[in-house]
Amino acid sequence: MKNWWRSLGIGTKLSILIQGMLVVVLFIAHFWVINLFNEGILDEAERRAEISADGVINGMNMLMVTGMITDPENRRLFIRKMGASENVSELRIIRAKQVQDQFGPGLPEEQVKDDMDRRAIESKQAQFELSEERGMLKLRAVVPFIARTNFRGTNCLNCHHVQAGSVNGAASITIDLTAELNNIRHAKNLLILGHILLQIVLFFAINWLIQRFMQPLVKLQSTMESMQLSGSMEQFVPIRLEQGAQDEIGKLGLAFNQMSEALSNSERSMKLAASIYQSNADAIMVTDENNLIVDVNPAFTRITGYALEEVRGRNPRIMQSGKHDQEFYRHMWQAILNEGHWQGEIWDKRKTGEIYVKMAHISILRRSDGSVYRHVAQFSDITEKKQKDELIFWQANYDALTSLPNRRLLNDRLAHALAANKRNEDCGALMFLDLDKFKTLNDTLGHAYGDMLLVEVAWRIKSCVREVDTVARIGGDEFVVLLENLGADIKDATQAAAHIAEKIRASLSSPYQLHDKVHHSSPSIGVSLIHGNGESAEELIKQADMAMYQAKEAGRNTVRFFDPRMQRSVEATATLESDLRQALHEGQLHLYYQIQVDRDRRPVGAEALVRWMHPVRGMVPPSQFIPFAEESSLILDIGHWVLDEACRQLSVWSYHERTRELVLAVNISARQFKQSDFVEQVAAVIRKYGIQPARLKLELTESIALEEIDVITAKMHALRSELGISLSLDDFGTGYSSLSYLKRLPLDQIKIDQGFVRDMTVDSSDAVMVKTIIDMAHNFDLEVIAEGVETAAQLALLEQYGCVVFQGYLFGRPVPAAEFEAHL
Repeated sequence: MKNWWRSLGIGTKLSILIQGMLVVVLFIAHFWVINLFNEGILDEAERRAEISADGVINGMNMLMVTGMITDPENRRLFIRKMGASENVSELRIIRAKQVQDQFGPGLPEEQVKDDMDRRAIESKQAQFELSEERGMLKLRAVVPFIARTNFRGTNCLNCHHVQAGSVNGAASITIDLTAELNNIRHAKNLLILGHILLQIVLFFAINWLIQRFMQPLVKLQSTMESMQLSGSMEQFVPIRLEQGAQDEIGKLGLAFNQMSEALSNSERSMKLAASIYQSNADAIMVTDENNLIVDVNPAFTRITGYALEEVRGRNPRIMQSGKHDQEFYRHMWQAILNEGHWQGEIWDKRKTGEIYVKMAHISILRRSDGSVYRHVAQFSDITEKKQKDELIFWQANYDALTSLPNRRLLNDRLAHALAANKRNEDCGALMFLDLDKFKTLNDTLGHAYGDMLLVEVAWRIKSCVREVDTVARIGGDEFVVLLENLGADIKDATQAAAHIAEKIRASLSSPYQLHDKVHHSSPSIGVSLIHGNGESAEELIKQADMAMYQAKEAGRNTVRFFDPRMQRSVEATATLESDLRQALHEGQLHLYYQIQVDRDRRPVGAEALVRWMHPVRGMVPPSQFIPFAEESSLILDIGHWVLDEACRQLSVWSYHERTRELVLAVNISARQFKQSDFVEQVAAVIRKYGIQPARLKLELTESIALEEIDVITAKMHALRSELGISLSLDDFGTGYSSLSYLKRLPLDQIKIDQGFVRDMTVDSSDAVMVKTIIDMAHNFDLEVIAEGVETAAQLALLEQYGCVVFQGYLFGRPVPAAEFEAHL
């Protein structure tokens, strides 16, 4: 029985308990209602009997008052009439003993018959008795007659000589309750039927409520059983709860959902962790508190070659490579135990014995009491990456040809050296080396020989310095040597640097055997001292570079130390460059024009000369900025502006009679002329201003003929033949032009340099040079113009030699266009 009850579900148990309780309650209620109904009917019957008895008493009193009571027949007639009422089956009058003693025993039916009559008279209280005969229910009531004051205020029994309150007799009334009994039975049947119907309704209602009440629990049970069958909570779907449910079941369901979701998340996390553990590209090794291997993942086997069965229970030191000392491992374990983790590179050994490097991260798992539970090591094989990184580092920091540090690594080491020198108050030196005439070797023998020379130079420089010193190649044939720790005394440091520099110079000046060729080379060396004055790495390299150029200017194959005056010159040059760029943008450059005349002193042309009107320094001489512009790219911008402005002026002069026939000479630098689109630039300016090309003359320097003579000649032919421009060779006699070059160049004019003209009247060699140039020009059918003519004697001698066009202060100084036009 007990097991049977335990096997039932909660819903069934609740249904049985509730239904049983309801049956008991309804059963008790049924009998309580029936009893209440019976008592109600009985009380009603008793009340009716008392009322009837009161009626009999009142009737007897009336008989008594009228004196009719003494006649027995009157009493019988009265009793029959009173007993004829509905439901009254028997009615009789009972005389008490005191009445019998006074008036006689009376009629037989008026005598006391039984104990019920006697109790009613003796107790002065109504007596009731319920009986059932042959299916008929009867109620007998014996109600005593109590003597009382009548309506006249006198004793009602004056004639009886008794006091009020005494019993004179009783009325016995029997009432038939069969109809009421039938009503009770009918009501009982209806009540039973109602109870049955109510029980049925309550049965279904209770079962529905229990099912609804148990639904979350059933869902909960079903979900738990499905989870048990599946063995996984990963696909957990929360049970649906009634919105706003705050009862115990709602809270239980909510708690279950939360717990299940947490377990589901935990299971997913565990599966994810297991998946990551198994599929992780990094090796994972787990050891216990004694550092004995417990588990490893497949990547561990792939990287080390050891399977789990081979290493389980063993110490990881079996994979040590021997490259780390005990101090390394002591620091590692100290960090693991104190900080809970350690990360770094470890050289280990594979099962095959191969040494490899890994990036490892080791951490500790602790129990709740703080004791070590597991060590977890995760590592990856970075051998190939390290090799690539080293290669990338080498390629980024070393010269591929000489294997020397490059500019980047030099800057890094120089920055460290500057910091160390400042901290230690020590001196050092920086040398800048450039090979003399290295380009000639490349051009004549080829780059292969040049590379061999650079490799040999690198080796020789390294052999002249200490191991702690840095030798770097920063590009081309340029090398830098960083000398550190030369002492605290600047004089001693200078002497030491000079000694090493001279040693390098002598070594690099020795002949080089380059395969089958013997090559002679020499260096120009600039030295800048490092003495903690706050110089930056960039400043030191610039200083050494400037000193190196001083060495070249001193004749090459020599050593020069940086002089602060060089710095001031460089700063002045930098300022000049900035100002000159500003001058181009702000229109500070102007063209001045110097007249050119023939032997009849008639104007035949002019030379456009650029002038710089500085807003602060005033007029800046061309000798101060043209050479600088020639060395930089500014000469291209200035040359383009001069050509454009000259052509614009020619266009203006073409509208005036005195200037329309003038030929305007414009100086063209070698760099400007060598531009690939120079011919197109000239053509575009001519079209822009619509000038006659024959009125434009370009003055070229001899240096254009030193390189690519065929290209230069073709470009000159294009200017003359296609555009119709005349060409003049400026400052002839000062350069390196040969007669063969002169013969090949398509020129229209030769201009004698003013240096020869200036001294021709006092120096016979200059006079011979001038005459030779004029004769040679005539032989090549070229026009000759002499510049720098300042005296009549110079003019006379030039005319004697056959020169027909002149330019110089004797005829006019360079002046602005308006002033030039005014003096024509």
